Amino acid sequence: MKIKTIIAALLVFQFAVHAQESKKKPSWSDAMPERKDNPDIKVEIEKEEDFGLDRSSLGFDRDEFSTPEDNAQDSTSQQITNKIEIQKQLDNERKKNAAQLAKLKKLDAERLAAEKEREAQRLARIQQEEQKRLAAQKREAERLAAEKLAAKERESQRLARIQQEEQEQIAAQKRAEQNNLEKKATATTPIAKQEPQKKQVPTAPYKWKKIKNVAPVYPPRAARKKAEGWVDVEITIDSTGKVTDARVLRTKRNSHIFDNSALKAVKHWSYEPPLNSGIKTELKKTVRLIYQL
Repeated sequence: MKIKTIIAALLVFQFAVHAQESKKKPSWSDAMPERKDNPDIKVEIEKEEDFGLDRSSLGFDRDEFSTPEDNAQDSTSQQITNKIEIQKQLDNERKKNAAQLAKLKKLDAERLAAEKEREAQRLARIQQEEQKRLAAQKREAERLAAEKLAAKERESQRLARIQQEEQEQIAAQKRAEQNNLEKKATATTPIAKQEPQKKQVPTAPYKWKKIKNVAPVYPPRAARKKAEGWVDVEITIDSTGKVTDARVLRTKRNSHIFDNSALKAVKHWSYEPPLNSGIKTELKKTVRLIYQL
């Protein structure tokens, strides 16, 4: 400890002597104008550093021998350093805040994009479901309309069959009544002798050439029963070739299910006029109408 004190005293003495000598002698910077801008304190500092002593080993710091100007300069440097550090911290905070803000904006944009995508998908699903619902409603409406039309057609066919059957029954009753009346009239009225009619000899042979044909309608009741048969009908034509009368002569197995259909058809037939062959009277002929499925 004593050695350090002695060395410190020697150094102080050396600094004092050097300061006095520097006051007496002119500054070497006067001889070197290019160095005038450098203060003498730098020379002293350089000389001070030439001692090569470790001041920390002497037990004191340089701050003990610093001047107020040095302290002010150090304070200013420290303030500048502090300001620089504070500025760096502020810059780092701003950068960090900017990065966080950019990250938040990116996350917000991604969230909005995801929400828009989900909303678009939801709307697409709703639109698809609505289209499916409308298509199902359309199919159901078409099915109901088809069923209604089919039911209406079946009902009309049923009514037509009923009407036709009623007409056939009425016609059969009328024929039965007519036959009964004829039988009664024949039984009660004496048969008068009739003179034989003279057959008219045609001037030319008649070929029965049909010029208008109407096909008979297959009775629905016979079609349901898958019945087949034939009907022999005697037709009478006038001199113009039109059918003026028709009657059923016989049928297959005495079944009269095809009678009305056959009579309705032949009454619309017409032949080449017998007048073309020189025949002025009515002509008769038996035709057979065949019904097959």
